Amino acid sequence: MTKRLENKVAIITGAGQGIGAATARRFAEEGASVVLAARRLELLQAVADDIEASGGTAMACSVDVADEQAVRALVTDTVEQFGKLDIVVNNAVLMVPGMLADHDTRAWRQNFMVSLDGAMFLMREAYSQLRANGGAVVNVASVCGLLGSAGTAGYSAAKAGMIALTRNAAIEWG
Repeated sequence: MTKRLENKVAIITGAGQGIGAATARRFAEEGASVVLAARRLELLQAVADDIEASGGTAMACSVDVADEQAVRALVTDTVEQFGKLDIVVNNAVLMVPGMLADHDTRAWRQNFMVSLDGAMFLMREAYSQLRANGGAVVNVASVCGLLGSAGTAGYSAAKAGMIALTRNAAIEWG
């Protein structure tokens, strides 16, 4: 393998399972030190253990990305542990279903708090490190953000917001 990410440090949210866990494993295979972030520490630790058993470097951090202070601490802890931050992968998601006509307000907001607000918090907190290191942001969206889907009004709207957030970051930071 080419080790394209050797000497890079990446934070990956939603890294306890699915796309986030697969991304973390691949980044580690490519040489990155990976910081795994999600709410469920036991899932994160299992992924971190797999990465370390394969010779990689991983740190599991229980973090609610909807909590600004927790995200700030995540970035601070990452830089203290590894000396820098090069890559952010915003993959954390919470999909609380609901039809638009009767979508519960709390459920609507939960979709945004994790899927969109959390991404903005991490991008904002990581900006100075990313800028200094020529870093990168990968934001995971969904086709639902482009097309919508019955029963996913809040999730689809949050993912459409993720697409717009990504475009704005490209314009402002590119």
